[in-house]
Amino acid sequence: MSNIDEKNLDVLQNIEFGVVVVYRADRALLDVDVKDAIDALVRHYRAEEEQRTPPVLRLGDRARRGI
Repeated sequence: MSNIDEKNLDVLQNIEFGVVVVYRADRALLDVDVKDAIDALVRHYRAEEEQRTPPVLRLGDRARRGI
């Protein structure tokens, strides 16, 4: 496990738990839906970190449920 993974293990586990919860509720959830949701979160938090207005999230229904 890399140093970054170890440092953020709690955050990664929370993300994983959220994905599992959504998948259990909707078995049609695809990897691409999860990837889109996580990419959107990264863009959102990066904008906040850079003190910019976060972009509007344009996600499909399944990906949106994961956020």
